[in-house]
Amino acid sequence: MPTEKKDVRDLLHRHGIAPNAHTIAQIWGRRGIACLVFEIAPEYASGPQSLGWDGIEAVFELTSEAATNMAQALQTLAPDDVAAIRWLTCSWAERPYRLLVFIHQGTLLLNYVMDQGFSLEPGTQDHEWQS
Repeated sequence: MPTEKKDVRDLLHRHGIAPNAHTIAQIWGRRGIACLVFEIAPEYASGPQSLGWDGIEAVFELTSEAATNMAQALQTLAPDDVAAIRWLTCSWAERPYRLLVFIHQGTLLLNYVMDQGFSLEPGTQDHEWQS
């Protein structure tokens, strides 16, 4: 793995996920989708704000209504992004611990598995993560 990818992952975990683990776990305890805003480019802040981010706290809960609206928007704007649409609309039983990360100029769709950690949603094509 190139150093840049590992560095981004390490920074995200150490300075984004770990300090907010309690809040993320609380959202998951309500069977919600947790969102983390981490080092987002200012010109992209309107994205998470339109989904419920207050512009201050690093973590917020993506409501089921917002997830549905986001999936519907993707069906119109990016119909080939079936992995993201599926991730946003799947049930808790299918994907229980989901974390939507807004980072720099992109997003990451992460799944958490107990005793294994985080993984990128299969089929997502996120340029931020792959760059």
